[in-house]
Amino acid sequence: MNRRQASGAGDALPARGGGSTRAPWRSLRPAGWRNAAVLACALISACGAEEDAPTRAAPAQTLPATLLPAGAAGDAATWPALAAVAAAGLPGVRLHTTEGALVVALAAGRFTPRLLTPPALTGRAALADGVAIVVGSGFVAELRPLRPLGLLQVDGAIASAMALHGYTRIVGVRDGRFAAIGRGDYHRGLFESALQAGPGVIEGGRLAIRPRERDLPAYFRAFVGVCAEANLAGITTVPMHLRDLGEQLLQWSEAAGLDCSEVVNLAGDREALFGLGGATATFLAGHADTAKAALIGFVATPFPVSLADRVGQPGP
Repeated sequence: MNRRQASGAGDALPARGGGSTRAPWRSLRPAGWRNAAVLACALISACGAEEDAPTRAAPAQTLPATLLPAGAAGDAATWPALAAVAAAGLPGVRLHTTEGALVVALAAGRFTPRLLTPPALTGRAALADGVAIVVGSGFVAELRPLRPLGLLQVDGAIASAMALHGYTRIVGVRDGRFAAIGRGDYHRGLFESALQAGPGVIEGGRLAIRPRERDLPAYFRAFVGVCAEANLAGITTVPMHLRDLGEQLLQWSEAAGLDCSEVVNLAGDREALFGLGGATATFLAGHADTAKAALIGFVATPFPVSLADRVGQPGP
């Protein structure tokens, strides 16, 4: 399965999260693979019965979601209702849904972005540690799920080097502000913390995914975005192509009056994660207890109540 174009992954290592890289065994000739498959089927009597069974490499068709402490769980159709309960306790958060995605717009200045890294990093642990919104994750190696693929810069230190191929965008934090730039525009002093991801779904306010991306498999997607007066974080409620996600987000952001210049794809499929930690309830979509190499979090900052009431409440 070729997921390289859909994710923007590099050449160095196999990738988890809706993006694979070119592996050494792909240099074997197709005839060799066919002969090996015939031999394997001859040796295993159940081969024919199992050939259509889902595999770990097949795209996920569902992701878990839950609302705590009520313990309510549901399929993707119920995610907006569950998320709305948690968002109701977060002033400055506007919750929206598109045909295939759940997205929050976070009022500028109301939340401080943070790049979250181990030890003991999970979605559930991040929300329990005071993070209001969490989304991710970063791309990691298939065989080493806590080894980042591409740049990971934490408080000025380089924890993982830049990947020169694939993963075309850099999301970073500096002086409490969140930004997304092209890989070629990055230098070490630009951000305090940064994560290599991609591809860019929206770049410079325009859709950046070509129609041929629809020829690739669809995955659950997690994403972040930058608008004039808000930051975005979200997850798709169904497996989606990035082209379709970008079209929906552009249409929604224009209708909502948001000037969104950048939306960046994070690791998806089984790595996709999104959470809201409200005052009385927590919503988590994805595998919330699986350890992650990196997540993006937003922490609520002190804000006068009267002003908080004016910058946005949860909306439809």
